[in-house]
Amino acid sequence: MERIFFKTDIEDAYSGLPVYVFDTLYLPSPDVIDYDLFIPTLMNKLPLERYILVMFSCGLNKISWIHGVKFLRLFLSPEACNFDNLHKIIAVHESWFVKSISLVLTNISISKKTFSKLHRLFDSLSRQLDILISCGSLEELSNYVDVTRLKISLNIYKHDAQTTLLPRLLLNCPTVQLINERTTFDPESDPLFCYHFNQIFRIIETYGTKAEAIFMKPGNRQNTEILFQCIVRNQYIWINDWDLHCIASTFKKILLTVTPLINIEDIVLPMKDDLDYTLMVLSKNFAGSDHAASVLFRIIDLCHKIVVNPETTQHLPVSVAKCMCHALTHELKLQQNSDRVSIAVRYIKNLIQHWSRIRPLFQERLSEKPKNENRSEQKFDELYNLSHDITMDEENTSGEEESQRVQFNTKTILDNDTTLARTETTSRNNIQVNSKKEKLQDVSNIKAQWPPQKYRFERKDIPKKVEVQEEPQTPAKRPVVRGRKVGELTRLFEQRTQAMKLLGAI
Repeated sequence: MERIFFKTDIEDAYSGLPVYVFDTLYLPSPDVIDYDLFIPTLMNKLPLERYILVMFSCGLNKISWIHGVKFLRLFLSPEACNFDNLHKIIAVHESWFVKSISLVLTNISISKKTFSKLHRLFDSLSRQLDILISCGSLEELSNYVDVTRLKISLNIYKHDAQTTLLPRLLLNCPTVQLINERTTFDPESDPLFCYHFNQIFRIIETYGTKAEAIFMKPGNRQNTEILFQCIVRNQYIWINDWDLHCIASTFKKILLTVTPLINIEDIVLPMKDDLDYTLMVLSKNFAGSDHAASVLFRIIDLCHKIVVNPETTQHLPVSVAKCMCHALTHELKLQQNSDRVSIAVRYIKNLIQHWSRIRPLFQERLSEKPKNENRSEQKFDELYNLSHDITMDEENTSGEEESQRVQFNTKTILDNDTTLARTETTSRNNIQVNSKKEKLQDVSNIKAQWPPQKYRFERKDIPKKVEVQEEPQTPAKRPVVRGRKVGELTRLFEQRTQAMKLLGAI
């Protein structure tokens, strides 16, 4: 439920009221959960104080509009103060669901008191104070609230990119550019960048040794770009929405935006594969900043842990070296640059192979945590709240991704309250009883045999049956009215009648 309706850490700049988020993409399917019981449960989550609601309505298209009418009936009940507590609704990504509910309610004659509430809620053009504000994109939403401090799910970013057709999200609220060419790994000068980098790194350290082809298999390009841009502008995120390969691809992309950790000029030719030569070159790499040396130490240590378990990771020292060469050295994999790339790959491979003897020499110096790391964790720990495990591998389409996330949310809701599950009644006629029947022997090749006779009899041949192929009957089409089947029109009429009764009882 914390993914559907939750309170944010921001307040409205004009009224000072808290801001709540209603993410409709995580609404469970009506086939699994009984919405007659789920709607009152959702109503109990509404705050008792005045608040502003940011509603991402792009997930309402999969919900029947009759459930929206039932929700409005409970929301506008005179016993509760839900409408009085609602100061403003900011609807993002308008759907046909919201438009149809607005048109239905504005054309229904009901009691004067309820009609005035609906008029205030939906007819925003006839008053000075707008209760319902429509935003077609996240860029328009940034005119009202600080979007960077809203936890927005991955599918909302993808839906916004699909509707706006923009390669990158543009916000009107002030943002901070965390990553540039002058960014360093010093937590004193770049604390926010170091925090994001360390959190991403720890996720890969935790799950990377259990995943197959980590750093080799690229993550989804769009998902990786969205996560990278979120980190660049210091965006609050649900890190569980991204799979491990997207996080690893983002990690490599971050390394490409800062100063390279391995300078190819430090590798003296001719190269050697022994331990002394590798230590000599590594000492030059560690001669710079201690913070950059500590990051390089952790990366090589991670690569060594990955190759220790090749049955799971499917990695060897040379394969990991090829995957991390570009991120660590910034050397492009071009034909005219193949010599420098080969030198870098060979050096990184030697580091991984000799790491069991190199690591104790630098462990005490470079494996310590930064002094202010615990303080920064207490301040920003909610950004990377791992409420459930990271997805190891996700090769599905966007529609399957969304359905899997909604199914996980539905399972969480049902685990907390099993009474919301929709009960299925099965008739006795549909129950199949597995009866033990003996299978008869195959008698298709047995022919009629005549006993031996002393006299000759004339036997007439059995006439063969002439198989007449029956012409397939053309299925009779059901009558269609204005392009819709009568059954569908009947269902829509029943829903409309039910909605009229519900609105009449308000």
